[in-house]
Amino acid sequence: GLSLARYEKGRCVDYYLQEYPADALRLASSGRDLDLGLCRIRWHERGSELELRIQLDLPVSGSDERLWGVIETRGTSTQPPPGAAGRDAGHSWCPLMTATQGRAELTLGSATATLTGRCYVDSNASSKPLNALGIESWRWGRIALQERELIYYFVEAEDGAPDIELVLEIFPDGRVHSHRNVRMRRTASRRSMFGPAYSSRIELRGDDGFEFDVHVKHVVDDGPFYLRFIVE
Repeated sequence: GLSLARYEKGRCVDYYLQEYPADALRLASSGRDLDLGLCRIRWHERGSELELRIQLDLPVSGSDERLWGVIETRGTSTQPPPGAAGRDAGHSWCPLMTATQGRAELTLGSATATLTGRCYVDSNASSKPLNALGIESWRWGRIALQERELIYYFVEAEDGAPDIELVLEIFPDGRVHSHRNVRMRRTASRRSMFGPAYSSRIELRGDDGFEFDVHVKHVVDDGPFYLRFIVE
């Protein structure tokens, strides 16, 4: 499947989700370039430089129109790629390119939306369904700071196995700085419309003197098992 969401002033204004049969996927031997239906996703690699270009051609439910578009960004790959893997490597996550500039142009009928700005690309892959990974809770955040990206990634296991705790600063040249032994403290608990509880304030504190506070401004995606927020 392929999904696309467009936000305006922190609110979702367009959401598309297109499912495809298995034979609609054509994957290149590199494992990255792929065709999905009439959509094309292409990676160009030149040493440590990466370029991502996505060409979209999607049907629109309840309409004879189609959504056309191009999304592209380029920058330096993370060196070395940081990330987290499950205990049996059934799940892996990795930022690929951060703090880059990009553009998107989307057309539906006579309406066109053009976007330019900050981009972030990561990979989240698994050989198992999400509910079979033994995850009790999963908190992930990406903060676009001046000239660098701050990413926190905390996974708590269902069975008491060691948790995953990552706090990374990634720079436009691909350098990665990892903060060690960072503790997360969550306060001001709230309940969302569909059930999951969340904290409107997150405090990150590390043994190396690292301090960072995250404030939740409002919810932009609210579902039965997953929430997404605008934060500062």
